[in-house]
Amino acid sequence: MGSIALSADGKLVWAHVRGPLSDDEAADYEELWLVLDAADGRVLDRVDTGTVASGSFHTPHPDPAQMGLSIGEGEEGSPSLWGRWDGQRLTAEQIDIETILLTVNPSGRNLLSVPLDQASLDLHQVEGGAVLRTLDAQGTVPPHPRSTGEDRLYWDFEAAFTDEDTVVAGSAACDGEYGTVRHWLVDVRGMSLLGEITYPFPVSGPPVLQGMAPGTRSPRTASPCTCGACGTQAEERHGGPRALQTETARQSDWRAPSPGGQ
Repeated sequence: MGSIALSADGKLVWAHVRGPLSDDEAADYEELWLVLDAADGRVLDRVDTGTVASGSFHTPHPDPAQMGLSIGEGEEGSPSLWGRWDGQRLTAEQIDIETILLTVNPSGRNLLSVPLDQASLDLHQVEGGAVLRTLDAQGTVPPHPRSTGEDRLYWDFEAAFTDEDTVVAGSAACDGEYGTVRHWLVDVRGMSLLGEITYPFPVSGPPVLQGMAPGTRSPRTASPCTCGACGTQAEERHGGPRALQTETARQSDWRAPSPGGQ
C-alpha cells in the first residue's frame, strides 16, 4: 500500500508505488517514488526506495519541488525520505530509519518528526535533515488528571504548525483510555510547552492537518478524512502545510501546564 500527494502548486504528483511500472522490462524494483506531471500523468522521474512497505504517507512542503515521505515497514522500521525535484531529476535522501515525518513550518525551513516510540518531538532543519531541538513527552506533558501518574506519556503521530514557530501536538493516544484527550501548544524556538488547549465541546483523537486523515501517519493504521478535534467531515485540501482541521484550535483558550509539567 503506497500513497500520493499533490505539490504545493498542484502541478506535480508525488507517488509511492510498488514497481515495476508497466513499461519496465525487468521486475527489479520493489518500490518506487515517482514524480508525475499532474496535467497529463507522465512519469517525470523516479527513485527506488529500497523498501517493502505496509503503508506510507507524504509530508508536503511549501516548495513544490520538495516532499517528505514516511514509509511503514511493520517490524522492519519506518524509514523517512526527503525528495527534491530539480526539473530534470528526482533525488531522495534518508532522514532516519525509524522516524515519522509530521509537518513543515510555513517558511519551509523546519520539519517536525516523531520517532516510532513517540517519546519526543524532534525539530529538523529541512536542508540536510539535522535535528535541531527535541521535546520529550515524559517530564513535559503533565500526567492525565485521571491517571495514577505512573503511565508512560508519549506524543501522537499527528501534529501541525499553526505559524512559523508554534505547533499543536497531541497526547491523545496515551490519554484515550481515560476518555478525555489533550492537545498542546508547543513553541519550537525553545521546544517548550506553552499550555493545553481547551475546547468549548468534547473532542477526540489527535490534531491533524486539514485534509489529512487521522491515523495516516501511523505505520499501522489509516482512516477516512475526518476532523481530528470534533469528528466532523473536513474540506479536503491539497498542497503545502495548512491550518489545523479544527478552526477552534486557534480560537480556544489554552491553560498553562500544572506545576511539574514543564
